Amino acid sequence: MKTLSERVVGAVNGFLDPDGKTTRTGDVTVINVIGQADYPRSDAPSLCPVSSNANISDGIYTIRNKGSSGLYVGIADDGTTAVIQARKQINSQAFSIRRIRDGTYTITAVHSGKVLEVSGNDYGAVVQLAEWQGTDNQRWIITDCGGGWYKLTAKHSGLIFDVAGGVYAEGTTLQQAKENGCPAQRYRFIANNIVDLMRFTDVTREWGDKIITLKCVNIGNFVVANVDSEYSPLQVRAWNADFKKKFETYLTKDGYIGFRNMRNRMFVTADLREDHVPLRAIADKLKGAWECFKIFTDGKYFYIQYRDGERWISVDNTAKNALVAKICEPSSWERFIIELA
Repeated sequence: MKTLSERVVGAVNGFLDPDGKTTRTGDVTVINVIGQADYPRSDAPSLCPVSSNANISDGIYTIRNKGSSGLYVGIADDGTTAVIQARKQINSQAFSIRRIRDGTYTITAVHSGKVLEVSGNDYGAVVQLAEWQGTDNQRWIITDCGGGWYKLTAKHSGLIFDVAGGVYAEGTTLQQAKENGCPAQRYRFIANNIVDLMRFTDVTREWGDKIITLKCVNIGNFVVANVDSEYSPLQVRAWNADFKKKFETYLTKDGYIGFRNMRNRMFVTADLREDHVPLRAIADKLKGAWECFKIFTDGKYFYIQYRDGERWISVDNTAKNALVAKICEPSSWERFIIELA
């Protein structure tokens, strides 16, 4: 029997069945992606013959909601209902996105092989997982809204994928609703290499309440607070002065970690939501949310992820001394050595 990683690879590389083959029967391609049922290659007439204008490649993604300060589409504990959740390194937040012949997309949960569908026709009908039937309530029109954000329209109803009541809280149900253009109805698709992420272990709690140093693997220099002024950017330099490169760590109630520099007693923050913003030092914590991180390891190096679950702490590979929060798949520029000071 194939492992989950092997089946995910099959999902990305041509939707292979358990034997590594694709079987064709008439106008139907029979595929089995982690137990997923057949996808038709020719589609029945639709009441809503509208295609997507988004240029999203087939692949594995996490889906971030714009209005919820870093919450993601996931599946509730009942195993069926779609909700928004804080980012976790779990497969129930990973989805296989595939464009089909009529121009719409299917959204398949990697952990179960079931697709996202709308449970009914009316306003407020919930989004849930179900076996693929090929019906229009399982097909999504994805529209580019600019700035890397998209809206998802249920093909059968013309209603929008929406956070119920605009309540941006952990576990809020996702539903269909009339379009109003609000952030609750906008999403970002973040390419997600599940096979790579599965090798990471969350070690955040192990590094709480300690004095540490952070060294960039690629260039061998330390993360430092070079000046004392507030909002000054953190840098990566070959400083020998201990007080510049030492950071005090602390754990938050919800399981994140924060960093406070021993030189200036300021907190490390990425206080903007944009990609590639510099990490800065601030005197006081901004509501406790902007200064929260997770630490992961692949068994050799460490990787630091910002609270929003899509940005990783990275060394700017052009400036070579700037530390930024960057949307990316973690690689050599995101590798750090963490040691007790």
